[in-house]
Amino acid sequence: MKHGIQRMRAIFWVSLFIPAHLQADCQTERPLDQLIPAYEAQSQSLIDHIYSLGHITKVCFGVEGLPSAAVQRVERLDLRNVTLGQALNKLLAGLRDVRVEEAGGVVLIRPAGPQQHNWLDYTIRSFQSRRDSLQPVSNLLFMTLVMQADPSVQGFAGSYPPGDTTDLVGPFRQEHKSLREMLNVLLLGSKGGMWVSDRTLQYGAEIPRKPFWVFQQYAQPDSGPGE
Repeated sequence: MKHGIQRMRAIFWVSLFIPAHLQADCQTERPLDQLIPAYEAQSQSLIDHIYSLGHITKVCFGVEGLPSAAVQRVERLDLRNVTLGQALNKLLAGLRDVRVEEAGGVVLIRPAGPQQHNWLDYTIRSFQSRRDSLQPVSNLLFMTLVMQADPSVQGFAGSYPPGDTTDLVGPFRQEHKSLREMLNVLLLGSKGGMWVSDRTLQYGAEIPRKPFWVFQQYAQPDSGPGE
């Protein structure tokens, strides 16, 4: 899934520089209170900014169902001594009906107000996987979703990007969690990153035949969210 996002071109000033290959796991303790000493970035997309802020604070994100025009909206940011929550409030100030919430250590950015149930709410009855890199496990999660929703499905065709093959997650044995919760589980087991679903498919629509989310990994060298 492409978001038309250019390579990240941000300049960061932080009290401690941590190379990308040494990034730790998701920062789950009060993630919205993480301090950003300084952040300056030239005009880039909303998703690029979220990725950049997550990367320097080691906070993991889930971005769900925002209109493509909002996701690709270009902004310039200059921040000094603000929390991540304050930075997001500034970044999202021009968007209507968007809420920021924390769910088990992952910061979710999603539509506000009453929402119809969609496929991210679908309950995965059982999910098991061996220890593997994040992208293959994500692909297995999608196949599990489809086969549980439609037992007549017997196989899949196609390929998926391998991502950072050193970013290992699992093994997993989870039961009765929503797809949204499972995406968070996978993300929290990784070296850090964000998942993005650029559309929310309502129940009653045809069962998705290809993944409608993508993981963007902080650990993947020299990559931004559009890579």
